[in-house]
Amino acid sequence: MNANVGPARKALTPSQPKIAIGPHAVTVSIQRFLLQVWDALGVFITGIVCAIVYIATKLNAPPASEFAEDFILIAMRISLVAGLLAPFVFRPVPISRRDADWPGLLGQITLQVGLLISLLLAIGFLTRALIYVPREWAVGWSVTIFISAIGGRVVMRRMVKKAMPHSLLRQKIFVAGERAAVDALNLHLREAGDDDVEILGVFYEAEKSNPQHSFTAELIDYAKRHPVDKVLLAFGETGNGRLADVVNQLKALDVDIALCPYLISPADFQLRPGHLGGVPVFVLVTRPMGRKSVLLKNLEDKILAGLLLLIILPVMAMIAITIRLDSRGPVFFRQRRHGLNNAEFEILKFRTMASTATERGEKLRQTQRNDVRVTRVGRFLRRSSLDELPQLFNVLRGDMSLVGPRPHPTAMRTEDLLGPEIIAEYPHRHRVKPGMTGWAQVNGYRGATHTTDQFRRRVEYDIFYIENWSISFDIKILLLTPIKLIQNNDTAF
Repeated sequence: MNANVGPARKALTPSQPKIAIGPHAVTVSIQRFLLQVWDALGVFITGIVCAIVYIATKLNAPPASEFAEDFILIAMRISLVAGLLAPFVFRPVPISRRDADWPGLLGQITLQVGLLISLLLAIGFLTRALIYVPREWAVGWSVTIFISAIGGRVVMRRMVKKAMPHSLLRQKIFVAGERAAVDALNLHLREAGDDDVEILGVFYEAEKSNPQHSFTAELIDYAKRHPVDKVLLAFGETGNGRLADVVNQLKALDVDIALCPYLISPADFQLRPGHLGGVPVFVLVTRPMGRKSVLLKNLEDKILAGLLLLIILPVMAMIAITIRLDSRGPVFFRQRRHGLNNAEFEILKFRTMASTATERGEKLRQTQRNDVRVTRVGRFLRRSSLDELPQLFNVLRGDMSLVGPRPHPTAMRTEDLLGPEIIAEYPHRHRVKPGMTGWAQVNGYRGATHTTDQFRRRVEYDIFYIENWSISFDIKILLLTPIKLIQNNDTAF
């Protein structure tokens, strides 16, 4: 599969205009999440505010003032329950379209407010909490909930309009495939321009007269330097036989992969129909994590890694001192490893080998049992995995995650073979950030891999994790990690 990179790559320079297309695929998930948070907080806060106003106007004189303190507590409880129910009752419809249906939106919010109040009335009737609820406060709160919901959607519309020109919410895509199909698709996308998606580059399959480079390799290399959200493929009627191979190569990237069906009917994919700029497309591959999931995982990493660092900094200081007393050389060991989208980063570990044994060559020799290069302190650190603690800095820096496939050295070989030579799906493990621990590690595949069968099984566990990721899955792995370290500490040496 060979390629020339099309002229649309020049769109990356500041002097060239950027192409915008629709629809708003990326902004929908972001808007829904933000609106759900807004609705929950809005319902809770307006309930408290209305209670304070009611107290100030109605309960400012004895004996009514004696009831004020009790009423504010009741109002807070009811408002909290309503705030928890709001994300399930309110439908956070994005309104970044130019032709937003405001009459329909107003009617929908009216029904949703009515449904929320009805649920509260039902709960209040069952718990007899309505005995203490003044009618004036309930009516005023209903009105302010409605105003808050409308206000949230107005603010969201303004935010989206303001953010779009600065590419803050745009979905960034590459278009790739056969020249004729790609050119026809580009022409249509230019004419159907919108504000939500931005074309970063166009990659053409090479002509037969110029078979130097694979366009998939060019695209993957370019994606390492220019983060992209989606790859849109366009082939003519002759492209059916090559589609599976192209998709398999592009699955090394953390991107959605979609197909514009130009006379092509692939039978080897679970197709999900969609539209992009008015063009029908089939989604072949979705990202392992959507925007909301990435945000949650990043919060998980930053919060937990920061807390762990605060707790174990004294331990890390003692380890550093011990390493310096045990052998000459630096405290930390740095090595180039493969990360997200197969991009390289420098991993940080406590040094466990004699400094003269540091390997930086193309062919990396894995650690062996009773390896003479390992120091006395290093042997303990490796068996206990304490040498991995400095990778918390990699997590805070954004190179790694707490949980994910373990990052391999860039030149690591097993039975003198590189990863992709052992298992074709090996690059797929780079669709998420590498982790300090992972599903493979808690299932016994920790430490060096000396056989291709061990290596293949580890990759299979990594891909299972990627395809089944969830916050609860991460928590399960984090809880299992210390247990498995104690039970199986003979696999690391």
